[in-house]
Amino acid sequence: MGVVAGWRRIAAVILGGLGAAGVAAWLALALTRSPAPIAPAGTESNVPRLPDSVVVASAVATSLPAGSAQVSALDAGDEAEQQARRIIADSRAAYAACDTYEDDGTYDSVFRGEAGFSEETEFHTAVAGPGAIRFAYRDLPTEFGHAGLAQLVASDSGVLFYDPWGNEPERMQSLDDAVGAFMGVSKGLTGSVLPLLPLGLTYKGALYVHDARVVGTEEIDGTMCDVIDAVRRYGPLRLPENVRIWIAQSDSLIRRLSADAVQSATEGRQMRDLVTAELREAGVWEVLFDSMPVPSTEALSTFETTTFHPKCNEPIAPESLRATDGSL
Repeated sequence: MGVVAGWRRIAAVILGGLGAAGVAAWLALALTRSPAPIAPAGTESNVPRLPDSVVVASAVATSLPAGSAQVSALDAGDEAEQQARRIIADSRAAYAACDTYEDDGTYDSVFRGEAGFSEETEFHTAVAGPGAIRFAYRDLPTEFGHAGLAQLVASDSGVLFYDPWGNEPERMQSLDDAVGAFMGVSKGLTGSVLPLLPLGLTYKGALYVHDARVVGTEEIDGTMCDVIDAVRRYGPLRLPENVRIWIAQSDSLIRRLSADAVQSATEGRQMRDLVTAELREAGVWEVLFDSMPVPSTEALSTFETTTFHPKCNEPIAPESLRATDGSL
């Protein structure tokens, strides 16, 4: 599917899911929440970014020779910082070791402000390799739209997107393109865990954070977790949001994520101008807003919570990897 065709399909999903009243707030924040892809080796990203202490720490720790007297980056900072880096490194390793992965989860978000609204979403993920994936999510009914199931399915025949209205599936160019395109539409869900798995994706997953610190422990659905506070930066303006990650002590997999982001009116105007330019360049601005007012540039604030119930290296039923007729 070409870029313009892909954006047209995404525009249909956005408008169908939120309606005109919700698109302004969604565009100003949700679309740009998608993390940027990691630049290939030997290239320079055109998006400025701060040093990633977690990634750097992991790289230094794994590259030190045995018996080296050099202080590992994992030992820099106070105890809370050191502990967070170790836990995140263990979590990255745990996901990298998942030959199969399955998950049932929920996502809740509140867009605060004049254009405020809330959303609830259920999702299911099944992964048995780069060519055997099904990710599905269902938005529960809101004042802006009805419930609808969307599915992304990768198989030997390619990568297909099934929209919530029963149309013929759209073929995506690659799994990487599909995950990137639908990060915003799926509220970031495709970008939270899939990039952490050994799928060859070039996007940054949920563990790509700055200034991580362990702040305590908490039980989530009967599983004791280490709780980490950190900062994540999103969108072309690199806006910060405070995140909290609950990582299970038993298997090092994520059980819950929360994110709290605030965007000022000035940042909203800057974000609108950047996103508008990108959509115009892609030739789809009129598709989204031909009959709609210019998106709001007021201050926006969101809070979201995603809860996961992951299973790693357990058998996956073949039907879990195929598109369904409406069930997660």
